[in-house]
Amino acid sequence: MYRETRKRKIIIFSLIGILLLMAIGYAAFQTNLDVKGNSQITSNWDVEIINVKEGEKAGLAESAKTPTWTKTEASMETNLYQKGDSKGHKTLSIITTVLIILIIILIIVLWVNNSNDKKLKPEVITNTNEGIIKEEDYNGLVFNNVSLITEKGYTTFTASVTNRNSEVSNISDVNINFYDKNDNLIMSFRGNIGDNLNPGETRTITSSTKGNLNKASYKTITEYTQG
Repeated sequence: MYRETRKRKIIIFSLIGILLLMAIGYAAFQTNLDVKGNSQITSNWDVEIINVKEGEKAGLAESAKTPTWTKTEASMETNLYQKGDSKGHKTLSIITTVLIILIIILIIVLWVNNSNDKKLKPEVITNTNEGIIKEEDYNGLVFNNVSLITEKGYTTFTASVTNRNSEVSNISDVNINFYDKNDNLIMSFRGNIGDNLNPGETRTITSSTKGNLNKASYKTITEYTQG
């Protein structure tokens, strides 16, 4: 789960980086160059301007206003864009816009899936405090291989119990008590071993209870008492 979440975060941030680079490049590409100029001809010769016609436009060049002229002067304004402009740039602009939209959609989908996974997959927390997992001896019964796992609001205690006595043990139940770092009792519950544990025999006990023991610092094992 952690690796999948980390991988999705890397993909999301990579896409965001690509999106920013495309936006910056697109903005730079769209920079307009507006060139305006007047041309004036003065001469003593008997030369007149009788007509001014626009030539064929290339790329995105466009007329800012209709050309005007007199016998000796002509005026025209043309908007020119980036050097080397051509009709293909319109297609490029459309493709860039579509790619940006697709990347935004992909980021949203990944983000939503990541959020849903966090909701659907409950967090599993294992208490690994030394005072919890350490080996305990109670009247010749040794408790080891301890685990304390919290999931979906329930905590499960698991341990191996070995009879180190030379005689059969008749201790069928014990209290398992959990304390915080300030020695305050958080919770106690029953650990059922079963009847007649032979010398050298090992059994596994499992007990579950509703609640969270993530803050438990250590445990004790005592005589079982009801209530």
